[in-house]
Amino acid sequence: PDAPNDQDEWILVARLEVPTESGYVPSSFTKQLPPDQASQHLNAPLETIQPEAPAQGEAAAALSVSSLQPGATAQSTAPAATTEALPASFQEMFARHDAYFKQVVQQREESFKKLEGALSAASQEIAMCREKNSKLTQRIVELDNVIEEERRRWRERLDSEKKHLFKGVGGK
Repeated sequence: PDAPNDQDEWILVARLEVPTESGYVPSSFTKQLPPDQASQHLNAPLETIQPEAPAQGEAAAALSVSSLQPGATAQSTAPAATTEALPASFQEMFARHDAYFKQVVQQREESFKKLEGALSAASQEIAMCREKNSKLTQRIVELDNVIEEERRRWRERLDSEKKHLFKGVGGK
């Protein structure tokens, strides 16, 4: 539930002013603007940034970005102030993305450890069952041998009694 959609593509995002400040974000969280709208957004005051796809659970807290300049208006925001606020906003966004990514990796590692433990326990149980099965099979074979030996004795006893009876009846 907290992990991004497996079908999301990750896109490298970088600042034009400082190319070293870059990072990866899911494509579902980005939106490409036409050039005329993009220039309007660069000159507009910075406000709350929300991802395109609704985030869920703890990931929502890690991905939401609060207002970068509370109370700033178009008249009071000069281009210099906008460019000064951008590095901090991108750093904050990348830091939050990094934290979110580390959280997802940690959750996956924990899930794999649990899965590995469950598989190990299941394989041990299977090995114990196989051992019990071989012991039971061996005991069944032994029991069959004992039963067959007892049947042979009974047949011999019956045959000897029949012979003895025929000798006793035939001898008179």
